[in-house]
Amino acid sequence: MKFAAALLLSLALQATDFYVSPNGADTNPGTRAKPFATLLRARDAVRAANPANGATVFLAHGDYPISATLEFTAADSGSPANPVTYRALPAATPRLTGGVPIRNFKPFKGAIQIANLPAQGITNYGALSRRGHGQPASPAALELFFQNQPMPLARWPNRGWAHLGDTTK
Repeated sequence: MKFAAALLLSLALQATDFYVSPNGADTNPGTRAKPFATLLRARDAVRAANPANGATVFLAHGDYPISATLEFTAADSGSPANPVTYRALPAATPRLTGGVPIRNFKPFKGAIQIANLPAQGITNYGALSRRGHGQPASPAALELFFQNQPMPLARWPNRGWAHLGDTTK
Protein backbone atom coordinates (compact mmCIF):
# COMPACT_ATOMS: atom_id res chain seq x y z
CA MET A 1 0.00 0.00 0.00
CA LYS A 2 2.85 2.38 0.87
CA PHE A 3 4.51 1.56 -2.48
CA ALA A 4 1.32 2.44 -4.39
CA ALA A 5 0.97 5.73 -2.51
CA ALA A 6 4.63 6.58 -3.16
CA LEU A 7 4.22 5.76 -6.85
CA LEU A 8 1.13 7.95 -7.14
CA LEU A 9 2.88 10.77 -5.29
CA SER A 10 5.95 10.56 -7.55
CA LEU A 11 3.74 10.59 -10.66
CA ALA A 12 1.87 13.62 -9.32
CA LEU A 13 5.17 15.46 -8.78
CA GLN A 14 6.39 14.92 -12.35
CA ALA A 15 6.28 17.68 -14.89
CA THR A 16 3.71 17.43 -17.64
CA ASP A 17 5.13 16.62 -21.10
CA PHE A 18 3.57 17.47 -24.45
CA TYR A 19 4.87 16.69 -27.93
CA VAL A 20 4.53 18.61 -31.18
CA SER A 21 5.37 17.43 -34.69
CA PRO A 22 4.71 18.86 -38.17
CA ASN A 23 3.14 15.46 -38.89
CA GLY A 24 0.90 15.62 -35.81
CA ALA A 25 -2.70 16.80 -35.50
CA ASP A 26 -4.16 19.33 -33.10
CA THR A 27 -6.94 16.84 -32.36
CA ASN A 28 -4.32 14.47 -30.91
CA PRO A 29 -3.67 14.30 -27.14
CA GLY A 30 -0.12 15.70 -27.49
CA THR A 31 1.66 12.48 -26.49
CA ARG A 32 4.88 11.25 -28.05
CA ALA A 33 2.91 8.69 -30.10
CA LYS A 34 0.17 11.20 -31.03
CA PRO A 35 1.67 14.70 -31.02
CA PHE A 36 0.02 18.04 -31.64
CA ALA A 37 0.73 19.81 -34.93
CA THR A 38 1.11 23.39 -33.69
CA LEU A 39 2.74 25.34 -30.90
CA LEU A 40 -0.54 27.19 -30.39
CA ARG A 41 -2.27 23.92 -29.52
CA ALA A 42 0.60 22.92 -27.21
CA ARG A 43 0.51 26.30 -25.45
CA ASP A 44 -3.23 25.95 -24.93
CA ALA A 45 -2.80 22.39 -23.62
CA VAL A 46 -0.22 23.59 -21.09
CA ARG A 47 -2.59 26.35 -20.00
CA ALA A 48 -5.46 23.88 -19.62
CA ALA A 49 -3.31 21.42 -17.66
CA ASN A 50 -2.15 24.21 -15.34
CA PRO A 51 0.76 22.01 -14.26
CA ALA A 52 1.92 22.83 -10.73
CA ASN A 53 5.16 20.94 -11.35
CA GLY A 54 6.04 22.58 -14.63
CA ALA A 55 5.76 21.32 -18.17
CA THR A 56 7.97 20.57 -21.14
CA VAL A 57 6.84 20.87 -24.74
CA PHE A 58 9.08 18.82 -27.04
CA LEU A 59 9.32 19.83 -30.70
CA ALA A 60 10.12 17.25 -33.35
CA HIS A 61 12.30 18.03 -36.36
CA GLY A 62 10.69 20.08 -39.13
CA ASP A 63 9.09 23.36 -40.09
CA TYR A 64 6.36 24.97 -37.99
CA PRO A 65 4.51 27.63 -39.97
CA ILE A 66 3.26 30.50 -37.83
CA SER A 67 0.51 32.46 -39.60
CA ALA A 68 -0.62 34.60 -36.66
CA THR A 69 0.97 36.03 -33.54
CA LEU A 70 1.78 33.33 -31.00
CA GLU A 71 1.56 35.16 -27.68
CA PHE A 72 2.99 33.91 -24.41
CA THR A 73 2.24 35.67 -21.14
CA ALA A 74 3.90 35.45 -17.73
CA ALA A 75 1.33 32.79 -16.82
CA ASP A 76 2.78 30.58 -19.59
CA SER A 77 6.17 30.51 -17.86
CA GLY A 78 5.35 28.34 -14.87
CA SER A 79 7.42 29.25 -11.81
CA PRO A 80 11.16 29.49 -11.16
CA ALA A 81 11.08 26.13 -9.39
CA ASN A 82 8.72 24.53 -11.95
CA PRO A 83 9.14 26.23 -15.33
CA VAL A 84 7.33 25.61 -18.58
CA THR A 85 9.97 24.81 -21.19
CA TYR A 86 9.81 24.49 -24.97
CA ARG A 87 12.70 22.50 -26.46
CA ALA A 88 13.72 20.37 -29.39
CA LEU A 89 13.78 16.62 -29.13
CA PRO A 90 17.36 15.25 -29.17
CA ALA A 91 18.93 15.60 -32.65
CA ALA A 92 15.88 17.54 -33.90
CA THR A 93 16.01 20.96 -35.53
CA PRO A 94 12.60 22.57 -35.38
CA ARG A 95 12.20 25.76 -37.41
CA LEU A 96 9.50 28.33 -36.67
CA THR A 97 8.67 30.24 -39.81
CA GLY A 98 6.22 32.91 -40.83
CA GLY A 99 6.97 32.12 -44.45
CA VAL A 100 4.63 30.63 -47.00
CA PRO A 101 5.97 28.14 -49.55
CA ILE A 102 5.52 29.34 -53.12
CA ARG A 103 4.65 26.62 -55.60
CA ASN A 104 3.72 26.21 -59.24
CA PHE A 105 6.61 28.12 -60.78
CA LYS A 106 6.55 28.23 -64.54
CA PRO A 107 9.37 29.07 -66.97
CA PHE A 108 9.23 32.61 -68.34
CA LYS A 109 12.34 33.65 -70.27
CA GLY A 110 15.72 31.99 -69.97
CA ALA A 111 16.38 31.14 -66.33
CA ILE A 112 13.50 33.31 -65.06
CA GLN A 113 10.64 31.53 -63.30
CA ILE A 114 7.28 33.11 -62.44
CA ALA A 115 4.56 32.19 -59.95
CA ASN A 116 1.07 33.61 -59.47
CA LEU A 117 1.17 34.83 -55.86
CA PRO A 118 -2.48 35.96 -55.54
CA ALA A 119 -3.60 32.52 -56.73
CA GLN A 120 -1.67 31.11 -53.74
CA GLY A 121 -3.30 33.51 -51.27
CA ILE A 122 -0.35 35.92 -51.08
CA THR A 123 -1.69 39.43 -51.58
CA ASN A 124 -0.01 41.53 -48.88
CA TYR A 125 3.53 42.31 -50.03
CA GLY A 126 4.28 44.91 -47.38
CA ALA A 127 5.74 48.24 -48.37
CA LEU A 128 9.31 49.09 -49.23
CA SER A 129 10.70 51.69 -46.89
CA ARG A 130 14.05 53.01 -45.81
CA ARG A 131 15.42 50.93 -42.97
CA GLY A 132 18.40 51.04 -40.63
CA HIS A 133 21.03 53.75 -40.15
CA GLY A 134 18.96 55.90 -37.80
CA GLN A 135 15.62 55.30 -39.52
CA PRO A 136 12.62 54.63 -37.28
CA ALA A 137 11.61 50.98 -36.97
CA SER A 138 9.09 49.85 -39.55
CA PRO A 139 7.73 46.47 -40.62
CA ALA A 140 9.81 44.69 -43.21
CA ALA A 141 8.51 44.23 -46.72
CA LEU A 142 7.94 40.75 -48.10
CA GLU A 143 11.10 38.70 -48.54
CA LEU A 144 11.78 35.80 -50.87
CA PHE A 145 14.07 32.93 -49.87
CA PHE A 146 15.34 30.16 -52.14
CA GLN A 147 17.21 27.20 -50.65
CA ASN A 148 17.41 29.11 -47.33
CA GLN A 149 19.11 32.10 -49.00
CA PRO A 150 17.46 35.53 -49.26
CA MET A 151 16.96 36.64 -52.85
CA PRO A 152 17.85 40.21 -53.82
CA LEU A 153 15.23 42.63 -55.04
CA ALA A 154 15.11 42.99 -58.80
CA ARG A 155 17.17 45.97 -59.90
CA TRP A 156 19.15 47.35 -62.77
CA PRO A 157 21.99 46.81 -63.13
CA ASN A 158 22.16 43.57 -61.17
CA ARG A 159 25.66 44.43 -59.92
CA GLY A 160 27.72 47.58 -59.61
CA TRP A 161 26.58 50.98 -60.84
CA ALA A 162 24.85 52.30 -63.94
CA HIS A 163 27.28 54.86 -65.43
CA LEU A 164 25.48 57.73 -67.14
CA GLY A 165 28.48 59.52 -68.53
CA ASP A 166 29.31 63.19 -67.98
CA THR A 167 26.42 64.97 -66.24
CA THR A 168 28.13 68.35 -65.84
CA LYS A 169 27.17 69.73 -69.29
